[in-house]
Amino acid sequence: MYLFGLILAMPLGFIMRVIRNPFAKLCYSLVAGLFLIHFVYGVSTPALTLGSLLGPLHALATYGLLRFVPRKHVGWTVVVSSLAVASVFHAKRLIFNYGNWDTGVVQIFMIQVICLSYIGWDYSDGADPENKSRTKLTQLPGLFEYMAAVMCPTQVLAGPSSHFIDFHNYVYGKKEYAKEYSVASTAAKRIVTGIVWLGIYASIVNRFPMEIFYSEKFYNSDFFTRLFYFMIIGTSVKARYYGPFKLIEAAVVFSGQAFNGYDESKQPTFDKVSMINIYSTELSVFLRGIIEEWHKPAQIWLKECVHSRLHVHYRLKNPLTFLMSAIWHGFYPLYFFSFTFYYVGTTNFNFIYKMFITHKFLRTPLIYVAQSYYCL
Repeated sequence: MYLFGLILAMPLGFIMRVIRNPFAKLCYSLVAGLFLIHFVYGVSTPALTLGSLLGPLHALATYGLLRFVPRKHVGWTVVVSSLAVASVFHAKRLIFNYGNWDTGVVQIFMIQVICLSYIGWDYSDGADPENKSRTKLTQLPGLFEYMAAVMCPTQVLAGPSSHFIDFHNYVYGKKEYAKEYSVASTAAKRIVTGIVWLGIYASIVNRFPMEIFYSEKFYNSDFFTRLFYFMIIGTSVKARYYGPFKLIEAAVVFSGQAFNGYDESKQPTFDKVSMINIYSTELSVFLRGIIEEWHKPAQIWLKECVHSRLHVHYRLKNPLTFLMSAIWHGFYPLYFFSFTFYYVGTTNFNFIYKMFITHKFLRTPLIYVAQSYYCL
């Protein structure tokens, strides 16, 4: 049902773009988002139905925090509270659904962590007259427009989330959204890319299931055969994400929210919000490049709402940000191992780069060797 929900988000996003009246667009955003949550999660089991109802209730409760918590503290309050709610569902999944790919309704709350964090910090920034942030909110949005933004059908299932000011400009046709543009060709490219990667996943997963790793055949194989299994199954796992990521990107393009003006050749660009850069993720020899281009909404959220907001010693910022990312993803032990590895890898790269920055004849080969090792 989740994949069908992502596909359904595309026509829902296109209809949202067609609607011109701001009030009608807000009504549609709220209703369509609630419908999409219920369509994906609310028709399966009583537990999922309850979870689909808790998503909107969590958004309402967070609005209460925005109203009553002092503005200078509301940023971290929203981040911590929304992450705590998501953690409850992560813990439930760990206990009752361990090892299953189905994330259940926790996906809703993971996306809400990002969306609500943006609103919390932007509202907190608006309290400082000297703050020059483009996205700051000088006053708290109305409840109706706030709920329409949080429940927007193009982001409620998988993201990507945008700042509230961008959603507001989109609804009221301000700034770049006041211009006319065509979405057909860009959306078609996203759809084709998503279908191709889903086809790759379907063609691999049946011939090389992950259960191979538990088989006697795998343990009796030589090193290169095992490496082949790791590479081919790893590709299927990535394809499982690439396909849906590109489909939800298509939904955002259809809605017009990804529109970012025109380039130098007068062609419309749709890179305001993006999920992933597959080319960089697959071919970059720099570990940092791979991390930054994978699930870009989460990377931007970590940068803007966690890393830049931590008032601690600079050496603690990176490990605490990776820890926050691990908690956001869930409580599987390998998540914490993976993010520890990423932290060590990026830290070592920074060390190597700084160490050889003055030795140009050594810098490039050493950096590439070190990063190629970590990427492998």
